[in-house]
Amino acid sequence: MNKITLLLLFITTTIYCQEIVKNETDDFTGKSIKETSWISLQRSNDYSYTRFRKIDNTYTFDYKLMYNGQVFSVDKGDKLMFKFLNNEIMELENNEYAITGIGNGATGLIGSSAMGIYLHFMVDESQIKKIADNTIQKVRLYTTDGYIEGEIKEKLYKKFKKQAELILQ
Repeated sequence: MNKITLLLLFITTTIYCQEIVKNETDDFTGKSIKETSWISLQRSNDYSYTRFRKIDNTYTFDYKLMYNGQVFSVDKGDKLMFKFLNNEIMELENNEYAITGIGNGATGLIGSSAMGIYLHFMVDESQIKKIADNTIQKVRLYTTDGYIEGEIKEKLYKKFKKQAELILQ
């Protein structure tokens, strides 16, 4: 019985903890690299995952999305928008054109055979602080065909908030 309890504790801890998975200096460039683990931001018809990366003093926000198995694309400059509980809107701009592909929205085995997209957004420290200090209620991603929107559950937002706090440390 104790082995089962330990196994469940290990699985729960590894699934739900946010952590810094990379914190090193590149041997060739001398750049400092820091990266958080992937976390889930939405779960329903669409699955999205997020992480933050910092190279020296430049921050990026990585976003993966699987949306009902649909094929879609996102142009360079298209927006990812967060709506906070106080009705303030934060806009992030996509860095490069991307189109869905098999496994692109996955972070592991789950979803690795589904259509998904992997996007990169430049963020600054003030935007990350805003995410850490406020509550996001909705997220909207503009695509070449319109937009995809979803609500963020409190449990998942708390993980996102912790992820933002970690990258700022």
